[in-house]
Amino acid sequence: MRATIGILLGAVTWLAGPAEARPASPFGKIVTVQHGAREHAYRIGRELGAGSLAHVYEGRDLSNGHRVAVKLLNDDLVAMEIPDTFEREADIISKVHNGILPKSFGVGTTAEGRHALVMELIHGKELGHEGMPWKPRSVRQSVRIILKVLQGVRAFERAGLSHNDLRPQNILMHGESADSVKVIDVGTADPEPISEGDLYAVGKDLVYLLTGNPSLDAVPRIANPRLRAVAAKALAPVPANRFHSAREMMKALRPFTSI
Repeated sequence: MRATIGILLGAVTWLAGPAEARPASPFGKIVTVQHGAREHAYRIGRELGAGSLAHVYEGRDLSNGHRVAVKLLNDDLVAMEIPDTFEREADIISKVHNGILPKSFGVGTTAEGRHALVMELIHGKELGHEGMPWKPRSVRQSVRIILKVLQGVRAFERAGLSHNDLRPQNILMHGESADSVKVIDVGTADPEPISEGDLYAVGKDLVYLLTGNPSLDAVPRIANPRLRAVAAKALAPVPANRFHSAREMMKALRPFTSI
């Protein structure tokens, strides 16, 4: 069963199975994060979900009571170089400045030495994933959502990065407005100034929002012929025939926000 709470893990999976197969619960433990000369402390609460690298918990900032997400590295990975992943994720978030990513509050550890990434807690619903019913949206709302995602792609481009995994399950909405869109799971991001892969993925997201099927085969089902042409260009089989920047794709989509 999929969770609908995104904390930079992508579509996290609720834990299931025998209790003895799970790591010891860190419930009530404290994560400390250094901010310059000051330390911030966060108390770990209920578990939200798990991925291949980490478990995710709700936490509270002990200085102000604010709720956060605490991502704890799985015990069996501590001895590897995986802990650097959290520093890398925090660094990427600091470089992408337009608000499309959840905020990072820093990297720290528990008293037991478990590595942690403390982040903004986003209660939102994924645009979609396998087994999730497709939600029909108007052309205007679908295009506005995609334009918001493309603003994020532009921010990645300006930072000299690409996201590399802009599937519907890595796009969250914590409201009905396109302004509520957040992109999560930057663990696959790479230094690549203009990612044609990101633009192709956003094209698939557009087709998914309009038809429920994120593939080139579904493009003919888009009713508006001009929008159908934009989607076909985004998913053109020959890369040279696709959009080559987020700005170019945004320019092609903006006329549909008034439909």
